[in-house]
Amino acid sequence: MKPEKFPPYHILGMTERFKCGPGKVTDTIRAEVRSTNFDGRYWDDPKYPGHGGYYYDGRWKGPAEQLIQHYGLTDNSRVLEIGCGKGYLLYELQCQIPGLSICGIDISDYAIQHAKKEVRPFLQLRDARDLPFQDLSFDLVIALATVYMLDEQGCRQAIREMERVGRRKLIQTVTYRNEAEKQQMQSCDVGSVHKSLNEWEDLYQLLGYTGDRSWFVFVPENGLI
Repeated sequence: MKPEKFPPYHILGMTERFKCGPGKVTDTIRAEVRSTNFDGRYWDDPKYPGHGGYYYDGRWKGPAEQLIQHYGLTDNSRVLEIGCGKGYLLYELQCQIPGLSICGIDISDYAIQHAKKEVRPFLQLRDARDLPFQDLSFDLVIALATVYMLDEQGCRQAIREMERVGRRKLIQTVTYRNEAEKQQMQSCDVGSVHKSLNEWEDLYQLLGYTGDRSWFVFVPENGLI
């Protein structure tokens, strides 16, 4: 059975999620996910914390349209996605702009091997902390739900690398606005770096990050844990 879809979200704003993935996340599971480089269980095991079954269902069409409009992407643009997973967003971008130059990197060999075949040739098994690209190589660099999956030092390195290789940038992270959302996030999210909105902004300022930010939060149903 395919898992329930997440509702559409605004890739450039704040998205509220009311449903966790399968299982409660613990620090042991977080360490296991990182040590296995986000293997098949993380992506497609319905009983394992993670995506619980990450399949193509068209959910990235809307976000792709938002990116194209907001950043004025054309067939002369170069786009890099860090933490591209199975390449669904890049696929939607290329469908809408066939001449767009795309590149995706991920540390998950499983995700790349199971990516959309149309974009698989443009995906690389790489580490976000050490990008093999020249300065300002890309018109847009995207990292959605990615940099906070690393440890604190790795998260900072990845943000610095994005700033280096991208003319324009977009980072999406998980965050919280109150204690209830913080507790829900810690129970639902497999990432390692969990910060409040103000803490993320302080980090971006410290690192000299000049790109855009977007966020998502886990909202407890009825305001309860």
